[in-house]
Amino acid sequence: MFNQKRMIIGETALMLSPVLLPTIVSTQQVYAAENNETQ
Repeated sequence: MFNQKRMIIGETALMLSPVLLPTIVSTQQVYAAENNETQ
């Protein structure tokens, strides 16, 4: 039961990764741009 639950979580993460990765990258770029402006 526990292994099946973990597998479902892994499959969900793989399905969401194409959506989440660009969001994470874009937020990091915005954060870096803001830091460069303040310096």
